Amino acid sequence: NQQALQSESNSSLAAVLSNSKPQTLFDMINAFNSEARNDEWADIREKKLNDEFATDQNLLGTEVKLVECRATLCKVQTRAESKQDAVSTAQKINMLIMKRQNDYFVPHVNVTFNESDKLAVFYLSNDQDAGKLNK
Repeated sequence: NQQALQSESNSSLAAVLSNSKPQTLFDMINAFNSEARNDEWADIREKKLNDEFATDQNLLGTEVKLVECRATLCKVQTRAESKQDAVSTAQKINMLIMKRQNDYFVPHVNVTFNESDKLAVFYLSNDQDAGKLNK
């Protein structure tokens, strides 16, 4: 459904908070949708993300609708009342990732916001080089 993805990409807010190689929101959506699931990697990241949303002081109160990981990317859906709420949550996620980057993610977050559904969708990039950033 290439046209729907392009439409979502064109009409959505893209907040790219990164110190890694840039990726467009459209690239991340396509990569996530085409990526096979690596259960070992994905299960660990899904648990960590759910735990962080439940315990991190900055993220407490964020209504998480979905956490889904594949092999190198994760998608998180949250409730957001506005684009500003979505951007604020993206900034909080980025701060969390930077604080814990040696654990699981390179700080790279893309976010879309759907006004009618009040949903923010965050795409988080892989962590294969995260350890190298700290050495």
